Amino acid sequence: MKFVNEYKSVKPSTSDIEISDFAFFTGKNGSGKTHILLAIKEGQVSIENISKKQILYLNYLDFAHDFQTRTDYSHKVNAWSRLNSGGNDLVFILKNEEEPVNKFKSRIEEIAAQKDRPILDLKKEDFNSQEEDIAEAIQKYKFNIFEKISENNYLGDEIAQSVFDSVICKSKTFLSNITENDFKIIFQKTAIGNRKILSDLSSVFFEYYKNIKRNIINETEQKPFLSTNDFITKYGPPPWDLVRNIFVGLGVNFDVNDPVESEVDVLDGSFQISFKHTKKNNKIIPFDDLSSGEKILITLINAIYTANNKNGLPGLILLDEIDGPLNPSIIEKFISYLQDNFVKKGIKLIIATHSPTTIAFAPEDSVYQIDTNLDEPISRVSNKEGIMILSEGYTTLGDLLEFQKISTSKIIISEGKNYKFLEKAKAVFSRDNDLSILHIRNLGSGQLRILFEFMRIFNQEKQFIFVWDGDYRVDEKGVPKNLNDLIAATNRNNQVFIFEPNPDGVVKTGIENLINLGQCLDYTGSYQDDLTKPKNKEHFQNYLFAKNNDTIVFEKIKPLFDFISGTSVNHNL
Repeated sequence: MKFVNEYKSVKPSTSDIEISDFAFFTGKNGSGKTHILLAIKEGQVSIENISKKQILYLNYLDFAHDFQTRTDYSHKVNAWSRLNSGGNDLVFILKNEEEPVNKFKSRIEEIAAQKDRPILDLKKEDFNSQEEDIAEAIQKYKFNIFEKISENNYLGDEIAQSVFDSVICKSKTFLSNITENDFKIIFQKTAIGNRKILSDLSSVFFEYYKNIKRNIINETEQKPFLSTNDFITKYGPPPWDLVRNIFVGLGVNFDVNDPVESEVDVLDGSFQISFKHTKKNNKIIPFDDLSSGEKILITLINAIYTANNKNGLPGLILLDEIDGPLNPSIIEKFISYLQDNFVKKGIKLIIATHSPTTIAFAPEDSVYQIDTNLDEPISRVSNKEGIMILSEGYTTLGDLLEFQKISTSKIIISEGKNYKFLEKAKAVFSRDNDLSILHIRNLGSGQLRILFEFMRIFNQEKQFIFVWDGDYRVDEKGVPKNLNDLIAATNRNNQVFIFEPNPDGVVKTGIENLINLGQCLDYTGSYQDDLTKPKNKEHFQNYLFAKNNDTIVFEKIKPLFDFISGTSVNHNL
């Protein structure tokens, strides 16, 4: 890498800087990470053997699709009204695509109910040998509905797209037969950005497939054609294979259809991408149901192949802080995917990041500190040094490394100011002198999760027990979280304990939820109006500590110490 010309905060330099093919740029806010990536993109910083047209730059805005959306009752009413409006309404027109199956609707709905699968998931083998005409009608209906929903006027209609995604793709009843009550139960609003990704990626798949067919025709007609290796060099590997690799790498039982297996007609056909669950009879999976990691990687593949249509596969991909939305447990797999599917195939990658977890899981010797105010704006640092750079002035990470000064072999790390409660409970329920509780200031549940994730890279003999309050088990809407990835990440030195929510708690959240209301009847302080927590946590804490019946007051905390001592299993795991 060579700094050729001045660009924003980036100054020219006569010295060359060696960077790895898979590099992670990190530094404090304002250090110049984005400026360096933009300078590379604009050719003001040169990379050996990489031309400007071979560079693909993507920042977080390229991945900032509306992955989540909310369905109000008004959306359901509007969608049902449009379905029955008649005329040229795009939702109403979707019912017209049922024409090929009009004679067979009752039988098809009967089979869908028997198989417990949506109509669009039915296959030829679901019907008996005398019903080939019905199976053919279903295929025609699928083709019509997928082709219609891919038309340009539908791509901007959020309600029409939502009817397709949440009703047509999931219902065992045709639109023309569905009741108003059933429709409003099933209907969910779809984020329109998700639909655009599907449309764009469908086009990417189809264009790649047409290139395959053209190459085969050229070979058949003895015209110049590309060998398999040359074809992949020019057009890249099949994009559907890269999508499948995402699912394999992230350990989910999903698959994607492709135009080769679908035998799409290049001249008269079109192609609509869909995802399916391989363990559930290939049930269609809406894009909304994919994880943030899966969506970001699929968006990345779409961007790479869209750019490929213009300039060939990129030689260098610059990713500017796209890892922000990723769950910490996904980042390790995300990095492995990029390495296996791009870096090892000869495509260089530079990621600018503020994420300590990303730096923790970066390959060895791939992390660089960026500071354009220095004479040497880029310097290689270790993963641990990179983490500390990001944590300067941020007491959570700095305090965490204080574990090296703790003499005990077992250490509890919990949220916020919980350590005083845990110290009190330890004095009552544990006689383990080899157990201590680490006080880390201003530590929230999300930060605790990050600490858990990257502590796994440290080689230490101490055992850490990461402890969450019971409210961590549900999201902001009260829906239970899927904590399987957290559970799977535990090992001998990094254990997880999540308290059970206490329905009889004095408040709804926090460690105070473990205190029964019956123990606080004489408390003179006040609580938040929604009873989520005491208004003055310290005042409430002092009130509890002044009581003389600690065994009863803190009995709901005892399971933690039983788990640590081995006298009980972690009920959450």
